[in-house]
Amino acid sequence: MAVADLTSREAALAKARELVPVLKERASRAEELRRLPEETLSDFVQSGLLRLVQPRRWGGAELPLSVHLDVTAELGRGCGSSAWTYSIFASHFWQLALFPEPAQEAVWGRDPSTLICTSVVGGPPPKRVEGGIYIEDGRWTFLSGVDYAQWVAVNGVLPPEHEGGHPDARFLLVRRGDFEIIDDWHTTALRGTGSKTVRIRDVFVPDAMQVSFDAMREGRAPGARLNPGPNYRLPLIAAWPIFLAAPAIGIARGALEAWTEKTRHRVHAYSRQPVREHALFHLRLGEAAAMIDAGQALLRRNVEEATAIVAGGDEVSRDLRARNRRDYAFATRLCVDAVELLFLSSGGGSLYASSDLQRFWRDVHGVAQHAALNYDAAVSGFGRHVLGLPPEGPDF
Repeated sequence: MAVADLTSREAALAKARELVPVLKERASRAEELRRLPEETLSDFVQSGLLRLVQPRRWGGAELPLSVHLDVTAELGRGCGSSAWTYSIFASHFWQLALFPEPAQEAVWGRDPSTLICTSVVGGPPPKRVEGGIYIEDGRWTFLSGVDYAQWVAVNGVLPPEHEGGHPDARFLLVRRGDFEIIDDWHTTALRGTGSKTVRIRDVFVPDAMQVSFDAMREGRAPGARLNPGPNYRLPLIAAWPIFLAAPAIGIARGALEAWTEKTRHRVHAYSRQPVREHALFHLRLGEAAAMIDAGQALLRRNVEEATAIVAGGDEVSRDLRARNRRDYAFATRLCVDAVELLFLSSGGGSLYASSDLQRFWRDVHGVAQHAALNYDAAVSGFGRHVLGLPPEGPDF
């Protein structure tokens, strides 16, 4: 099924806005299930939003990543877990487009809406064998939405092929039936994402079902030749974290709306005077709103500038990659700080499980825990780059 009606940012945003009250109503149920409700997944599929950045040749909308940012920011106003799962699923439509043709055909050939999940955390070193890689026995964690995935792509780090070489990190694509889901997602934040563990044993992954992290990092993955749009020539660190940071914007906006609605009707516990008349609450609202807007503006600048560069036939510089990595983490921190300001001025009533605000507070902290959004690593990494020092962690 093509998503031809999603031809513009406005059309995509309109569909996202329609879902916000529905997601809000289902938020507590998502937490109880510890995964996305089936009705929500159906809404995402039927709306076409999941395929927003999928290549057109597979029937996707192939809209810019900045549109995905704005759509996710809308969805997050209703439910953080739903927005996170949506964004992660959408990121996998983008990532699969970077794989070789046989991998794309295997997953999307019969049904272009087929879902995959990914993990870069876990697993033993796989073994090189003739024609591919062999996974003996390993576990990978944090696969959001895996209950609904027909495929998973997990990291495998091969040792250097020669002395002085560097490890070869790869995404390895494995079909359902060759992985076991371990139900271990018992968390305080992002409870409804179903980010469970998988175990893979005795599985052979052909070369055609793999993609190199080095190629993705440089924007030269095999799929870029098949899907020539600028989305698929973006270097990994310059683009991929948008899928992780975007939910934080939506969650923070949801918190701001919940706080504002509560403050309109709240009275001081002792004086019984309306708190909306106090200057402190005007200040908190203004600060939080500005921080959230600033975060979204930073994220939009990141992806729009990088996309414009590759669309013009140039390469994204290491300077811009380092800046983008910094900004993804910084924008997320802005959202965390904004929600913190609101929560600390919301009164004891926000501690109740029935409060939307406490859920947004938990979820935005959950988003910030992702390794790709680690504030200290990203911001200090930018500083090291500017000062001419080698990176301490993964390169840009």
